Amino acid sequence: LVVDDNEALRLLFNELFKKKAHIEISSDGKDALLKTKETYFDVILSDFDMPHPGGIDLYNKITDLQPELGRNFIFCFTFLTSENKEFVRQHDIAILEKPISLTKLQSTVREKLGLSR
Repeated sequence: LVVDDNEALRLLFNELFKKKAHIEISSDGKDALLKTKETYFDVILSDFDMPHPGGIDLYNKITDLQPELGRNFIFCFTFLTSENKEFVRQHDIAILEKPISLTKLQSTVREKLGLSR
């Protein structure tokens, strides 16, 4: 599941992974939450700073429903406050800084999936 309010990034991520996996796209946290109620996702690649709800709220709502999905999250960010850094550290969430290195993105997704090169 790719969750980002930036359309260009959603399209890029879709193109990057569509031949390797089934991809669902959400433009906000509300839609992503609905999708996670219907489908189990191996990886959730989410923007940190987005509307309806934001990254932390989305993480908390999804893990309230399916706690095991917490280990599947990857957050993308432009800037993290010290509180946000502490949150991702406490929950051991993978993070990728924007602009995102495609090589780092692919290796992080592979790591979440338990795949080796």
